[in-house]
Amino acid sequence: MAFLLFFFLSLLSFASSASRDHPKTFIVRVQNDAKPSIFTTHKHWYESSLSSVLSPSTPTLVLHVYDTVFHGFSAKLTPTEALKLQTLPHIVAVIPEQVRRLHTTRSPHFLGLKTTDTAGLLKESDFGSNLVIGIIDTASAGNGGPGGLTVTNVAPWVATVGAGTIDRDFPAEVKLGNGKVLPGVSIYNGPGLTPGRMYPLVYAGTGDGDGYSSSLCLEGSLDPEFVKGKIVVCDRGINSRAAKGEVVKKAGGIGMILANGAFDGEGLVADCHVLPATAVGAANGDEIRGYIDSASKSKSPAAATIVFHGTRLVYKVRINPPSGTVVTVEPEQLVFRRVGQKLNFLVRVQTMAVKLHPGGTSMKSGSIVWSDGKHNVTSPLIVTMQQPL
Repeated sequence: MAFLLFFFLSLLSFASSASRDHPKTFIVRVQNDAKPSIFTTHKHWYESSLSSVLSPSTPTLVLHVYDTVFHGFSAKLTPTEALKLQTLPHIVAVIPEQVRRLHTTRSPHFLGLKTTDTAGLLKESDFGSNLVIGIIDTASAGNGGPGGLTVTNVAPWVATVGAGTIDRDFPAEVKLGNGKVLPGVSIYNGPGLTPGRMYPLVYAGTGDGDGYSSSLCLEGSLDPEFVKGKIVVCDRGINSRAAKGEVVKKAGGIGMILANGAFDGEGLVADCHVLPATAVGAANGDEIRGYIDSASKSKSPAAATIVFHGTRLVYKVRINPPSGTVVTVEPEQLVFRRVGQKLNFLVRVQTMAVKLHPGGTSMKSGSIVWSDGKHNVTSPLIVTMQQPL
């Protein structure tokens, strides 16, 4: 009873603090055995419950019905409507939807759970139908623990696994006004910067105010007059990486370069930012700040742009040459930037002279293997030499 009272007061606080009564998605848990017999299905019962708290002009729409792990439904409600729904006797809880961000895109493949397999765990379990996994769930940890080099999770049955490496990168280069191009990473997916245009570049820590707070792009630390329309360099630390981009955007910045510090080193994390942004290592961060400093001394404004290349999948070649031959492949790596992309490579084979009888032949075999670290694509290589009659 105390929990329900606390939750009711929490919803009441949320509703009173909202400046506008905008609808959002709520998950509603219902006491299943309280369904009146007049309703043929639970969905009809849920729709009736919704209509009792909605205004006549608002359509009654159940987004989803839950009937496996728990019983209930989801719907779009205003905070006021959620409060009214909570007062119904058969409603157990009304929970605001929480968005969980995807940490990994390869878990099923890593675990060997392929939907195309004719045998295996997925096939034997009818692809998970009517199963609740309660033994172990694997997940990426996201490197978001309470302290340095720690990880975190929420549910007690989840085994948290530290993030390792993936077989893709997400290049987003920084091109400076002096012509230098520095590598970075980002999974920003919004409108990019104007191609070919250079933007004013500033270091957040050199603006007015508290230099330490502004260098980290903490909330409220940036002077809008200093950063408006510019690409802003922010140091990594204290607040989250994505939050720094939000601070820059609120202050009017056009883009952000997130620079690692000495402790972070050269390890980079590709984030989904709210504005054009990229992350660079400590050495490149020092170079960018140095460029800004030298440009200010020479009275020539520092400028830069960010060039996004999207997802990149790199395959490197490994050659197993047939005996007695020298095999070269150009290029030595293939960089794929989109699904279905086709790339070419050139194979050169040099052989040593061998003595054969007239009409005799010699055949040697080898292979060329392209690998991204997890997946291998092998092409057989056969060299046949023949002595004419």
